[in-house]
Amino acid sequence: EQEMKEIENQCQVSDREKAEIKRHLKKRIGQKKTWQHKGLIAAAIVTMIIGGTTYIGIQHPAYAAELPLIGDIFRFFDQGRTGVYDQYRENANEINVTKEDQGIAITIKEAVFDGKTITYTYEMRSEQDLGQYPQVRGSSFNIVGYKGGMSGSSALEKVGENHYIGCDRYTIDQEQSDIKCTLAINEILAEGGEKEEAIKGKWHFQFQISAVPDVKQIVGQTVAAEGFSLSINHLSYTPMSVNLDYQLKVPEGYLSSDPMRSVYADLIITDDLGNVYQGQDNGGHGDINTGIMNYSMTLGKIDEEASQLIITATICSNYCSGGVMFDQEGNETLLPPPDNNEKLEIALEPIIVELENR
Repeated sequence: EQEMKEIENQCQVSDREKAEIKRHLKKRIGQKKTWQHKGLIAAAIVTMIIGGTTYIGIQHPAYAAELPLIGDIFRFFDQGRTGVYDQYRENANEINVTKEDQGIAITIKEAVFDGKTITYTYEMRSEQDLGQYPQVRGSSFNIVGYKGGMSGSSALEKVGENHYIGCDRYTIDQEQSDIKCTLAINEILAEGGEKEEAIKGKWHFQFQISAVPDVKQIVGQTVAAEGFSLSINHLSYTPMSVNLDYQLKVPEGYLSSDPMRSVYADLIITDDLGNVYQGQDNGGHGDINTGIMNYSMTLGKIDEEASQLIITATICSNYCSGGVMFDQEGNETLLPPPDNNEKLEIALEPIIVELENR
């Protein structure tokens, strides 16, 4: 009780928040009797007070070493841009596994799996300064037994003295209900460092996670123009987000005859109440010979009062700035930048989805 009062004096906490903290503490102490109470109190205060902020520090020397600085890492990297991650943390599984080598400790914090996309957060503490944006190099993320394609993204940023947080996201082609993940990190490179200066070590992890429950709504609507078409396959509603699966089809041979061309669909998603949903693109897969490509996008939760989702697409095509092409024998051909960077934009009619099953 005394510790509680001391920390309250350092924070502007309303009576309602105090009551919530105490209720939360009693519940967690009953569940986790092996936790030290001071650390538990600090964690509860960060959880309750943080609200819409990203991370918080309380200037109190008695608790400085024990107080977790980071609140919601998922939302930290979104910066309020899309709102996709607003409810990820409350639906996440705690992992809390730490590996330490070469004076660097890495902790996998939390993970969420929606059946196709896994998102996990981690924390890194180092004995030396690694700059604002260090790089995790020589790493591999795998799902045991999975042989399909995978796309992903990664972010890592400094948030305190020798203290870093990261969030990685991987999407698979084939939906799964349970997955066993392996993550092997073998090099860490400080910002601005040369690759030969990378810190070599062994930070290897294994963890299992089940998909959050979802409800699917089959859509099956297609719009087309000038030989291009976009099909909305289905929506998947989860407790924290909505996944949109769609297919883009370009004229047969369009890409294979001109491999320097890039084609994608720019989606604007709104509802009948005027809300605009900024999605997180999960990448996709396809065949340039047939011109059929499959994509998915994750949206934040849709307004409960909305009855329709309006999807307006523009097909965009332009030339890449260069690249490398491999033939079936693995021979490499350099592709120079094109002389003509002609762009193509084709507006499609909106697709209106009557929302169900939420």
